[in-house]
Amino acid sequence: MSTAPLGSRPGPATGHREAAADGREWVVDAGQVWAMGAGLVLLVVGALVGGATWWLPAQAASWIAYFLVWSLLLAAPRSVVELQRLRRRGAARQSDADQLAHLTALPAMAWIGMFWLVSVAALVSGGILLLR
Repeated sequence: MSTAPLGSRPGPATGHREAAADGREWVVDAGQVWAMGAGLVLLVVGALVGGATWWLPAQAASWIAYFLVWSLLLAAPRSVVELQRLRRRGAARQSDADQLAHLTALPAMAWIGMFWLVSVAALVSGGILLLR
């Protein structure tokens, strides 16, 4: 019998098993490693942005804010297109669109279309506001 740490599940297809010093088996899931890395990146970027707004002049801080907002606005439609590509290959059959399709009468493609429309609408309206 193995003891897995803090909510990890034994035996996932993407997991890696390691033996602890006391003989217990630990399961390292790729998703957990990715989440820890993403959390670290968010922490570092947040500290850098906070430091930049604290010590840099207002003009430089506004340029950083513009860069971050444009990055987020431009990345959203691309993520939706990537989701559709993964679904077409059969790799993302438990996505948010699939979960919503299961709960409602709309198919997953309709949800992906709505995701895309909302992200493009946010890009257009955000772009108009930023370019004023």
